[in-house]
Amino acid sequence: MKRAIFRVVIKIVLLVVTYLMTQVASGQEWLKVEALPEAEFTCIKVIAGKLYAISENQLYTSNDGENWQAETITSNFITPVSFEIFNNSIFIGTLLNGVFEKSLIPNSNWNQSLSGVSISSFAIHDGGLYLSTFGNGIFKNINGTFQNINYNLPTFSFNVNKVLSINNTLYAFAGGNGTYYSYNQNEPEWNVNYYFGNLAPGFIADDILKTNSNVVYVARGNTLLRSNDNAQTWSTDTIGLLNGINRMLYEGHQSTYVLSLQFNNYTRFQKRYSNLPLSSSWGAADELLEFYTYGMSEFGNKIFLATEKGVFFKIDNTLDITIPSPIDGPIKVYPIPTQSNEISFESDYVIDEVTVFDLNGRVVYNKVFNEKRGMIILSKKGIFMASFLIDSAYKYSTKISIN
Repeated sequence: MKRAIFRVVIKIVLLVVTYLMTQVASGQEWLKVEALPEAEFTCIKVIAGKLYAISENQLYTSNDGENWQAETITSNFITPVSFEIFNNSIFIGTLLNGVFEKSLIPNSNWNQSLSGVSISSFAIHDGGLYLSTFGNGIFKNINGTFQNINYNLPTFSFNVNKVLSINNTLYAFAGGNGTYYSYNQNEPEWNVNYYFGNLAPGFIADDILKTNSNVVYVARGNTLLRSNDNAQTWSTDTIGLLNGINRMLYEGHQSTYVLSLQFNNYTRFQKRYSNLPLSSSWGAADELLEFYTYGMSEFGNKIFLATEKGVFFKIDNTLDITIPSPIDGPIKVYPIPTQSNEISFESDYVIDEVTVFDLNGRVVYNKVFNEKRGMIILSKKGIFMASFLIDSAYKYSTKISIN
C-alpha cells in the first residue's frame, strides 16, 4: 500500500526544504507505542471502550493504550483499510481480499467473504450493516451474508469511497464527477445529488466525516466542503488549512481533525473545536509530522496515529476525558460568551480544581478551589477549554470564550 519509490525520492530531495518550513505546535511530543512493532499500521479505531489497531494480518487490541494483545487474522498478507463491530462480531475490510469476520465470543474463527473485492468503508444504518467498495458498489449484510444493493446506481459510480448514515438516510459518496447518492430503501433506489448543483468533472470525495454536532465534511485534494443541513447544501471551509496531496478527516470528543498528506510522505496535522462556525480558522493548532498517516483516534487523554512507522501517540490535555460518574448534571458555567475576563461556575458537587487550556493545549489558568462555586479570571481573550476536577476522580470539560 505504501507508494514507496517516488515518495522516497521526493522525500530525499525536499528534506532540507521541509525542515526549514516545519511548524510544530508547542506542547507534548509524539511518541511511538513501544509495545507495538515498527510496521505499517493502516487502521486504528476505538469501539466500545477498546482501542483496535491493525497492521497487515495482525489485529492488536488494548484497554489502556499501553498493553496490547495480538491476534493473527489470516496467514496471508492483507491490507486492511476499515473495520467495524456489529452484532457482537468484528468485520475487517481489506483491499482485494474482501471482508474478514469473526465473532467476539472466545475461540471463534475468522471467516472470509467477498474475496477479490476491495472494501472502502462500513456503516451501521437503521439496524443494518452496510459496506462500500472500490469498483463493486454497495453491499448490505442480510442474514449474515453480504448482498449487493446497487439497484439503479450507475456503473460509473461503483467506486464508492464511503457509505455514511446521516439524519436517518444512508448516503454513498461515489463517482468522479461531483456526485453522491442517497438511498431510498422503500423503492429501493439510489437518488443522485450534486455538491455544486450539477456535474463537476474530476471531483471525487477523498474522505467524508459526520461530526457529533451534525456537521458533514467532504475532502477532495485541497478542497474542504462543509454542510450544516445534513448533506443538502455545501460551502467551502478552508480558512487556515495548509495544502497537501489530499486530506483525511476525524472527529474527536471536542475537536474535528484534518490530516493533510504531503508530497514528501509527511502529514500536516491540524484541528479545530467542532462547534466553531464556518468562518473560523483551522490554523490555531498545526504540526508537521515526519511520517505518512493512515488513521487517527482519541483514546482517554491521548491521540493515537496509525502510520507507516508504527503507532504514535501524544498526550493532549484539551481532550474531553470525562469519566463515567454518578454525577447527575453538568456544572453551570456562565456567562458564555462574555466580554468580561470573569467566568463563574457552580455545582451541587465540590469542585477540587479548575484548569483552563488554550487551543494549543497550553495551561493558561489553574487553581485549587474545593468549593461548589467560584470564578475563573483570565488575562486574555480567546476560546479556551475549561476542565473541572470533581471529587478527585471525575472530570467535566466545556468550552469557554472571551470576546
